[in-house]
Amino acid sequence: MGFPIRHMMKAILASAIALNVSAFPGASSYATQSLNSTLEFRLTIANGLLESPTDGRVVLVFAPNEIDPLNDTNVRTSPNKIYRKNVYEVDSRITITFSGGSNSSTSTRVYGWPNISMMDIAAGTYQVQAFLIECETVTRTGSDGAKVSVNFPCGDGAPNINSFGSLTTPSTKIHVSGNRQTIDFVFNNVMQVTPFTGNEIGGCYQGNYPDNSNMRYIKIRSQKLSAFWGCDMYRYGRNATFTTAWDQGIYTLTGTNKTRPAPKMILVTFRHEAPFYDDSYAVNTVNLGPHGDAINDELIPHIDASFNTIQAPYARIQEGGSTGGWASIANVVYRPDLFGACFSSYPDSLDFHKHQNIELYTSSSAYYHTRHCRERESLGTCFGTASRSSNQWDVWNAVTGVQGYNNYPLEPWDKFTGEIYPETVEFWKLYVMSDYIVSNFNITRNLGKNLAGRLLVYVGTWDAYFLNEGVQEFQKTRMSQHHHLTREATWRKLTTILNSWIQDHGSNGTSPLPSEVTAPSTRDNLWEEVIKRSGCSAAVSRQAPPSISLGSVKDGAQVTASVGPWDPGVILKAQ
Repeated sequence: MGFPIRHMMKAILASAIALNVSAFPGASSYATQSLNSTLEFRLTIANGLLESPTDGRVVLVFAPNEIDPLNDTNVRTSPNKIYRKNVYEVDSRITITFSGGSNSSTSTRVYGWPNISMMDIAAGTYQVQAFLIECETVTRTGSDGAKVSVNFPCGDGAPNINSFGSLTTPSTKIHVSGNRQTIDFVFNNVMQVTPFTGNEIGGCYQGNYPDNSNMRYIKIRSQKLSAFWGCDMYRYGRNATFTTAWDQGIYTLTGTNKTRPAPKMILVTFRHEAPFYDDSYAVNTVNLGPHGDAINDELIPHIDASFNTIQAPYARIQEGGSTGGWASIANVVYRPDLFGACFSSYPDSLDFHKHQNIELYTSSSAYYHTRHCRERESLGTCFGTASRSSNQWDVWNAVTGVQGYNNYPLEPWDKFTGEIYPETVEFWKLYVMSDYIVSNFNITRNLGKNLAGRLLVYVGTWDAYFLNEGVQEFQKTRMSQHHHLTREATWRKLTTILNSWIQDHGSNGTSPLPSEVTAPSTRDNLWEEVIKRSGCSAAVSRQAPPSISLGSVKDGAQVTASVGPWDPGVILKAQ
């Protein structure tokens, strides 16, 4: 933009150096804020519950009278009113105040669902409980030194509110009068970690379970993940409660006819929960770390050394559903040198022309077709800012997205307006299976040849989360005249199908895998490239401070000013 020289001082002020940069939406046109709160909660922490000042988030839940606030927090069915406020350096000397609410500056203010402000709570009697979810500040030494504050899950499925170790208040009956009112709550309890009794490598993180006749449990300390997070990724011992239930047959078994021949194979289930979600998606990602390398380069060699496995790609088959469906196909796509094939069921979206039912490449709004996504994102913001809600949409940001300037995942759309940021979506394409395969179809990695006949995907036609639409888009990546769809009524005997594939593609089979399609050169998703392309240094290099070009200093001359390039969603606050 140009300015006459006599207005140069105004231009300088308008383009002042950015002081605070965050990835939170802040357009005043859609900010909603309560200016005169009449309901206030004051929360304090009992002595002895915190060892030191703590960061985290406080979630305040209003449930109908006589209903447990944790009874239903599902976005589609919950009758609750939920409010969240981030807290910093809190301890027993600090009073945390809840009042009002705003969708502007959600990192520091109260934010609520389904109503943003506590002023919208109608008079009446509620069952109210508060939770303090602690976050640990860590420096990710394996990610250019980015510092983040996250909650490490504890084998509990990474719940949004009541994760192991969270502080809680009693569930209390409260009458909201509708007039000015102040209510005091005290955090006086801790969500207990499931008792552990084991003495091998610890793991609140994944648990330690006793072996039985047909099941073995293996845990390793991943050097790569520990280096990335700057701390060891395990904490506690064995979880006997779960394995006792498992051994007693609480899980229904089928196909137990002893006359049925059992394929001779080892079934391996990976457990790899991580900050941001209860699953890392099993690939190398800049926000979650080198989970792909940890599983494929550290854990699998350990398994091979411990058991009588066939150490060849044709004998390693990936299988999974939903999240596991995506992870299973991604591992074969990135590691044809390690895995022979995938049998993937209803995978998370393989093509972001339909990200669930969001047309991410062509639509201007994520909320154009459905209110459902808006509601999920709104509730997710109650559970955590900066993609830290442990909800599904946020982990996709963490897995697929690059690191933002604030060290957290760069989000693909404005969570309040739904505006899609095409520049951000462009960064996702290396993790979008259709885009990735097409771009590597007949060049160095030659995926068109190397993956032929190795990706087998199943999905229904009316998937509850529209996952069939991404699979249908994925099918379009092949030339229309080539047959690439076999209709199966169901995969009822999956182990038999897997065993047949292994037998057919072994060295003595009818269709052995050629060595060139499993060569080391087919490998990708290399950690060094992930960090270089998407890490902290890359995030910094995408931004630039405001600038002013003075030109000739004379009356009437033009001065050019720019706020500089910044990632979508970044707000500049200037003085």
